[in-house]
Amino acid sequence: MMQTDTHAREYQTKGATLLPALMSPEVASNFTHELQKVVKAVGAPLLAAPRVGEKPAYEIYGYKWWPMASYHFGLTPMMEALTGETLKPTYAFFRSYQKDDICRIHADRAACQHSLSLTLGYSDDAPWALSVEANALAADNYFKAGQAADYGGNEYIDFPMNPGDAVLYKGIEYRHGRLTPNPNRWSAHMFLHWVSADGPYASESYDGLTLPAANDFTFPPS
Repeated sequence: MMQTDTHAREYQTKGATLLPALMSPEVASNFTHELQKVVKAVGAPLLAAPRVGEKPAYEIYGYKWWPMASYHFGLTPMMEALTGETLKPTYAFFRSYQKDDICRIHADRAACQHSLSLTLGYSDDAPWALSVEANALAADNYFKAGQAADYGGNEYIDFPMNPGDAVLYKGIEYRHGRLTPNPNRWSAHMFLHWVSADGPYASESYDGLTLPAANDFTFPPS
């Protein structure tokens, strides 16, 4: 599928790397279908107010839909190979954007030390590129970048993605977003985040939630 060493070097030197076909298009389509069933069943309560865009978007978090959390946890060894660090998952979520919505340029919160943007599907098969700034923020500007319409003349890299493609990027250090309005009637994405297990943001693991411990299996009398 991909050359891990090449992507790991690119991630370390540029802060971001494209991972083509991280999820097969068939599985991405099925994920989208299953999430659409959840949205149809729950409806308006899943419609979140704009965060980095201008229009409401459907959002579902991994701890509310365990297939996403399981995929998130299962990706961790691969992300460790790419980042060169021992990682802990923080949180994952699904978002479906509307036509002509935007994603303002921003940097992420502490739980997003290592971030993955995975495209699941487009209604009209029109790739909507994620862009990542070419240079990292100064450390004293972490969590202070705010939101912007563009990179203010700074260099950036565009990453067009097909369904199943993903971009791994350093969410705290590098500003990112989508510079053009969504060309599709809707687009579907998963965002998955990790922190270094022994790093300064380790307390963000599992987004501060306590995972339920295993209980017991009981069997009927034979």
